[in-house]
Amino acid sequence: MTNKWYGKVGFATTVEGPPGIWKDEIVEDSYYGDFQEHGTRWQSTSSSANDNVGLLNMTLSIVAKAFAMQHFHQIKYITWMGVKWKVTSIKISGPRLILSLGDVWNEDET
Repeated sequence: MTNKWYGKVGFATTVEGPPGIWKDEIVEDSYYGDFQEHGTRWQSTSSSANDNVGLLNMTLSIVAKAFAMQHFHQIKYITWMGVKWKVTSIKISGPRLILSLGDVWNEDET
């Protein structure tokens, strides 16, 4: 089962803030794609009072612009249904990138 997708992809670039302090700066760009598998899982953690939701066996095939092909290693997340989802692995299959998705993206991970 495949579903069409249109949304943002977040790319992280390491930049220097105050002297000696480095952080990731996120740049988002819009892409089209197709979800290839669906599923969710609940994950209990001892460090959180609430369970986390993650995407199980979920891949997104995006039609990659030149920027995405050149900076695929900087992809951190995609947006879907108002939520940012972590990209856990990337397969290059020009002109597409196949993104495997995981847990919800935590803004503090930048």
